[in-house]
Amino acid sequence: MFLVVIVLLSALAVPLLGGRLEALAEVRARLAWTLLLALGLQVVSLNLPGIPDGLRPYLQLASYPVAGVFVVANRQLPGMALVGIGALLNLIAMSVNGGVMPASAAALDHAGLPRHRDSYANSTLVRDPRLEFLGDVFAIPDPVPLANVFSVGDVCIGLGLVAAVHGLTGSRPRLRRASGRHVRRRRYQGRHQQTHRGRDRPGALGRDAPQPQAPLGPGQREREVGHGP
Repeated sequence: MFLVVIVLLSALAVPLLGGRLEALAEVRARLAWTLLLALGLQVVSLNLPGIPDGLRPYLQLASYPVAGVFVVANRQLPGMALVGIGALLNLIAMSVNGGVMPASAAALDHAGLPRHRDSYANSTLVRDPRLEFLGDVFAIPDPVPLANVFSVGDVCIGLGLVAAVHGLTGSRPRLRRASGRHVRRRRYQGRHQQTHRGRDRPGALGRDAPQPQAPLGPGQREREVGHGP
């Protein structure tokens, strides 16, 4: 849900930054079905009843390599590198902790989430966690809507999605430079910029140098050679 909110906020900011939301519909992503399959594996691992609890962590872990196929196939799109790095960090953290993202007790308390759950949860308090700094150590506080915990990998994924949305829609921040007193005007040339004058100027003739004459036409040449009338 944290990443969904980021995508929605980025999309709302596109018209304000001069972008075209219609451009998102024109994107032809490669192997888009792999992304849908990865999302489906996560939904099944968390919400589908009847799945053995021992199988749910493996379904959760399997969703990351499947999503990685989509990222590699669309690596030319903006932001995909950050998305791939964030997904890899999350996969590492979950792999070394039995298919669960380790969450800190402080982050869970700030988000108003329980420290322990009876059923499988992809993010929960883990005893003796490994690589805890890659886990869900950040939190959106409880008074804020959609309060939750998130990891540094989620931050990378979020930044990648923001870059993808604005890069594909062509939105850019509008920066205007006011032409006031803060604009530095060029009043003189410094001593490091030598000014050439007169005959010292390359390509220019001095005041005393002979001036080049225009080329003579055919009739004028005959007059000067033969001294004719």
